[in-house]
Amino acid sequence: RALSFPVGSLCATNAMATAAARRREVAGDPKKVTLWARYNTLLKRHPLQMNMVQSSVISGLAQVIKQMFLDDRRLADLDTDAVFRSSFMAFFFAAPVISAWFSLLNMAGFSLIPAVLLDQFVFSPSFNIYFYHIYGCLTGGLYVSSAVVNSDYELRVLFKAGHFPPILAYEPLWRTMCFSWIIWIPAAIIRQSQVPPHLRPIFNNMCALLWQVVLASLLK
Repeated sequence: RALSFPVGSLCATNAMATAAARRREVAGDPKKVTLWARYNTLLKRHPLQMNMVQSSVISGLAQVIKQMFLDDRRLADLDTDAVFRSSFMAFFFAAPVISAWFSLLNMAGFSLIPAVLLDQFVFSPSFNIYFYHIYGCLTGGLYVSSAVVNSDYELRVLFKAGHFPPILAYEPLWRTMCFSWIIWIPAAIIRQSQVPPHLRPIFNNMCALLWQVVLASLLK
């Protein structure tokens, strides 16, 4: 009686065994772990810190692009204070707030439409108001003074009203909001429906690279 061998099954089994061996080899050798795998690991282990660094770098880069291509400045003539200010604001004021909001959306488990509506029509307007006030503080709207009065140390924090016009009358704020929906509504739909949660901050940051150039031109 002739013997038959399942050649196809044997080849498939060998291929699976080879792939498993390669995965074990890579897992056992840190040098063979790809940069993308390491990056994903960092995103999952340190989401806030990674988002702060990414946001800071991208905001600074957006300011450089804005100055070089919109303001026709050479690299040597860049306004480094503006670059630093953008990176500073992104690191300390923007990224932590956005990271907390993404975590809240993920934990709440909203479906696509409610998540996008909340993101664009509740969070985004609030964030823009917050952003403009922080920007106003960092561009001369906040004044801190100290003095010694009758052996007491006094610290005074003053806000210059000219840097904080009434929100309802602040046309640039609402102009910014309208421009933002052109970019961010489609981006939010893609982010909430197609992007894994741990990659949403970097997706958001890449969209922000375009948006920051637009926003920087509005704040010119």
